[in-house]
Amino acid sequence: MLTAIASILLSTITATPQVDVGRFDPGRFPAAAMRERRLPYEGLVPRVEGILRERRCTIDGQTYRRFDIRIPYLVWLSSDGTATRFVVRDLSCVSLETLAGQIVLDLARDGDFRPTGRSQPSWFVGELRFTVE
Repeated sequence: MLTAIASILLSTITATPQVDVGRFDPGRFPAAAMRERRLPYEGLVPRVEGILRERRCTIDGQTYRRFDIRIPYLVWLSSDGTATRFVVRDLSCVSLETLAGQIVLDLARDGDFRPTGRSQPSWFVGELRFTVE
């Protein structure tokens, strides 16, 4: 019995939150309060270039040599500021959605989302942007 309880507890501690993909209007949600920190875009932009160069997806008006891609996301923050649910906007590009999901999970894991002071949990919006001109 003790082994079963320990196993259940361990699985909940190590479980990775899931990122969903969906369509939403970012303008309908308040902006997430975030810790100011520079993302390592110098490592991320080449990944976006590779996705476009290898034609894993195509986005109108974007090429691997010149792109401006904005990826909105939603994060569910509990009243204490804990981020527990995530939605990345549907881009019809699994590779970019996966990359965005990984980044958003890293932001949450690093504690970049801050409590909002609201007494109840709610959705907040953020955005990732990758640009090469």
